[in-house]
Amino acid sequence: MLINHVPKVTVCLPTYNSGEFLNQAIDSILQQTFTDFELIISDDCSTDNTPVVIKSYQEQDSRIRYLRNSKNLGIFTNWNRCLEYAAGEYITIFAQDDMMLPKNLEEKVKILDKYSNVGLVTSSIMVIDTDNHHLNWNWANYSEDKLVNGEEWVKNNLGEANPICCPFVLMRRKSLEKVGGKFNCNYDYAADLELWLRICLVADLYFVKEILGYYRWHQGNKTHSFDDFYQLQEHLQICSSLIDSLNLSASELNDWEIETLSRTVKWVSYYRIYHHLKKGNLGEVLKLCQLLESWRGKSGKLSISVQELGTRIKEILQVNSRLKSEVDEYIPWMNNLEKKKSALESEVDEYISWVNNLEKKKSALEIEINRLNDEKKWLESQVKAWMQTSQKYYREIRDNGKSR
Repeated sequence: MLINHVPKVTVCLPTYNSGEFLNQAIDSILQQTFTDFELIISDDCSTDNTPVVIKSYQEQDSRIRYLRNSKNLGIFTNWNRCLEYAAGEYITIFAQDDMMLPKNLEEKVKILDKYSNVGLVTSSIMVIDTDNHHLNWNWANYSEDKLVNGEEWVKNNLGEANPICCPFVLMRRKSLEKVGGKFNCNYDYAADLELWLRICLVADLYFVKEILGYYRWHQGNKTHSFDDFYQLQEHLQICSSLIDSLNLSASELNDWEIETLSRTVKWVSYYRIYHHLKKGNLGEVLKLCQLLESWRGKSGKLSISVQELGTRIKEILQVNSRLKSEVDEYIPWMNNLEKKKSALESEVDEYISWVNNLEKKKSALEIEINRLNDEKKWLESQVKAWMQTSQKYYREIRDNGKSR
């Protein structure tokens, strides 16, 4: 990179213990067809081989700038540190485990160059797993190239699940600076969505139909560390804060609140509540329903199905509680019965053993009886033979006496 040259684009790459996928991420950035960029890598005090990987690339490419935090700052604070050092007219916050396709920067720079009113441009993505296999997950995919009015987009989409994949957003620096120049670190889960909403209130956005990157979904994703309740709670806080910032009239405020809550209920019901119902997690369903019902006092505007669901789940949990109490009382009785059963089984085992022993004795006795019967038969045959012999001898003596 030429001395004092200000790059057109800054690619920010915040990292933390990213050794497993970092090579693929950096390679995809350095292989861009658009080359007028700087790559700022901010390592959030990694404990694996991340520093070694980064330094090996830095030695080969002068566009790479390596920052290492002395302590772990956390996700969005580290993202903001990247932004502090970014010099480019356009900025992207990329992810350590994702991959850009070669024309990612080129196509998005063209859009920002062409439309000065566009504050951010994003593209369709393909979701992959740890082995780069395509996952059948239709998220952040756009049906057409489309320039969208920012304020209208916010009005028509506030409350929806985040439709924009952060690593594949290219922002205009001037638009970013108009809304404070950084992510709001009061949010731990959806600070990216909150920033997109702020930018869209001061600029337009552009959706690119073409898939320009691979978003990796795996167990190491930070998203996995937030439960559904926290995600929804933060989502509703972001929506509420944005609405409060608009200085709406009473009728406008009511319309915004109803539409926002309606959209939220729709995706939460399908992607969160239904999921927990299938697994039988009624407690989680109840918490989500109560959170929706309590938002800005608009429970009366909820769809009747969600209200009824929350009521039914309360009743079911009450029944479950009563049944659990009954089961708790039943368990000691069952345990006592099991003990008696075990004792009875022990006695039965002893009886069976005694019967088996008796059977053995009976068998031995029958053998002895058979032996005695055999001896008796033999004796009887001997006695019979002796009697026959005696009779014969007696007749001989008698006959001899007569002859004399």
